[in-house]
Amino acid sequence: MKKLTFVFVFCMIVNYSYCQQNYKPGYILNNNNDTLHVELQEEILSDLMLKVKYKNTVHSSEISTANPGEIKGFGYTNGGLYKSVRFLDNPIDSTSIRNYFVEQLLSGVYDLFLYQKADQQVYIILNEGHQY
Repeated sequence: MKKLTFVFVFCMIVNYSYCQQNYKPGYILNNNNDTLHVELQEEILSDLMLKVKYKNTVHSSEISTANPGEIKGFGYTNGGLYKSVRFLDNPIDSTSIRNYFVEQLLSGVYDLFLYQKADQQVYIILNEGHQY
């Protein structure tokens, strides 16, 4: 009887943990500079480069997605700020201009961004149209 109870409880915990999706409060900045307060799904940095998933409310079942260029950026409350940035992905190939969500680390005369590429972190410095 103890084994049956243990197996049942274990299955329920595993089922609950797989069904659980982590959403954190945050905001989205639309291209027309409107800010929407939403619940953003937590992702790893390499997945956030290409799209962000969000819900309008905590209890909403409808999940929306946004790609770089569709919105200006998004941010987690008390967390990272991500902006849609268009830049040269490969300095050797001048045709590889890409649009990604990148994490903004610093803002000022020079803006510093971070993104994940092939298991390495790449830093981008932007200044008045120039990138380094």
